[in-house]
Formats: sequence, C-alpha cells, structure tokens
Amino acid sequence: MSDRHVTLHLTHVRRTGLGAAVFHFLLKRLRHRRDMAHLADLPDYLLEDVGLSRSDIRKHAQIRKTLR
Repeated sequence: MSDRHVTLHLTHVRRTGLGAAVFHFLLKRLRHRRDMAHLADLPDYLLEDVGLSRSDIRKHAQIRKTLR
C-alpha cells in the first residue's frame, strides 16, 4: 500500500492518539458509504437538482474502490 492511500494524517495521530485517529478514519469511511448509498437511492430529478448524475455516483464509487 502506498502512502497516498492512507488517509490517517500524522498530525491527527499526534494530536489525538492512534486509537482516536483510527476511530475517526473508520467513522469517516462509514459516513461516506452511507452518503453514497443515500445518493444512489435518490431519483434522477433530485440528483439533477444538485448537479449530479448516476454516472457521477458510479464513477466516484469506482474511484474509491481503486484507492483501497
């Protein structure tokens, strides 16, 4: 795994401790998954209102999978 894939920043680890930094990282990942699922459930006309399309959601999900 390269350094660019790790989102635990050293400044956050130093400031809060490793346990808190890992917890924060996991919480952030869970929120992201929840938000992506919520966006995927929205009808097309609402996505269009916020300037997104189904392909934008799929593209972003695909990018996240490649970064793991």
